[in-house]
Amino acid sequence: TNLIVGGTADNNGTVTITGSLSGNSVLTNSATGTVIWQGTSVSGKVINAATPGNNIQLVNNTGGNININLFASTDIFGHLTLGGANAFIQGSNTSILGNLTIQPSAIFNVPSGNINLNIAGNLVNNGSFTATTGTVTFNGTTTISGASTSSFNHVVISGCVTPTSSFNLRGNFTNNGSFV
Repeated sequence: TNLIVGGTADNNGTVTITGSLSGNSVLTNSATGTVIWQGTSVSGKVINAATPGNNIQLVNNTGGNININLFASTDIFGHLTLGGANAFIQGSNTSILGNLTIQPSAIFNVPSGNINLNIAGNLVNNGSFTATTGTVTFNGTTTISGASTSSFNHVVISGCVTPTSSFNLRGNFTNNGSFV
């Protein structure tokens, strides 16, 4: 199914999109809302996903890279889960107020450029996570876990981070919080 948002739309349940997602207005995903995109294309930054607790689940089987910033109107997500056979990229500064989960076979790359990622919840990497440049800031209570090794350029901790799996760091490490 396609979803074209043309007026005010609120989601307090679950919306599943298997076609295109587009529009010139915004779908507000509430704290109890879940949007599942298993679609073919996305344009318009039509989801307001900034409410803490809401869930955005993206499955990329399009045959090409998809920019996560094409989904969220404010570049802020509650919880974000990435899956599918094709890569996700981050195109601009992004904040995740909850957990970032990368499912098996999923790829999430922060490409070149000074692009920053803030994560307030947990990072669960069971696929591939590589932050080539920029800074990943952990500003909450975070566990870094999963079956795969995460790779970072610069890391800033302003909350509490507990890594239960290995990670690679190629740049600076700044601890203004707690690294346990």
